[in-house]
Amino acid sequence: MTETPFARMAPEKRDALVTAAAREFAAHPAAEASLNRIIAACGMSKSSFYHVIDSKDELLGIVVTTLTERALEDWRPPRPEDFAVDFWSVAESMWDGAMRSWPESEALGLLWRIVWAEPRHPSVEGFHAAVDAWLSAVLDVGRRTEAVDAGAPAELQAVALMSLLRGFDRWSLALIDADSAAQSDDSAAENSGFAEERGNPSAGTGSLPSSAEVAALANQQFRLVRRLLEA
Repeated sequence: MTETPFARMAPEKRDALVTAAAREFAAHPAAEASLNRIIAACGMSKSSFYHVIDSKDELLGIVVTTLTERALEDWRPPRPEDFAVDFWSVAESMWDGAMRSWPESEALGLLWRIVWAEPRHPSVEGFHAAVDAWLSAVLDVGRRTEAVDAGAPAELQAVALMSLLRGFDRWSLALIDADSAAQSDDSAAENSGFAEERGNPSAGTGSLPSSAEVAALANQQFRLVRRLLEA
């Protein structure tokens, strides 16, 4: 197979391009994302950029693929067969590990936002298909080991679980965006000399949840998943 111009880029330049593009796509819908901002952020010339990338659509696909690879380096889910030993113990450990890795992994955070914002892009559809196949395989193990309620239709159970997980995503994103907006308001007030009056000394500290908040959120979400599925 012939290597693409993108694949032939120097690794550090390729990584810089993907990182700049990922941050742009995570901050803006693909239709509003600016290739000029991406080019400026990664330090490429326009001619060099258009030599290796044909379109915004192609770049988004590269970003999703690369972020998936990076995210799996930061956190990798167990194999479905690993759940056979003690289904709910493995599931709880996996859930806790994922929730703790997420705030520390830029790749996970960026990928999370992009796949939510661009569900109909082919690369995102492929990502969701892989996740859904893994979840179905895990549920099959749970049903066979009698840890998951086998009385409900398997397909309905899978749809219910996937809907619940995507509901968690929607809710979590809304909380983070609301917190980010509040912190932006506080930062503006601080710059105007009003932060002390507003009584918020932590303005501008970032929008990701603390470790304690992540632990609490993980526990609440896992309890809901277990109530939905447990035999």
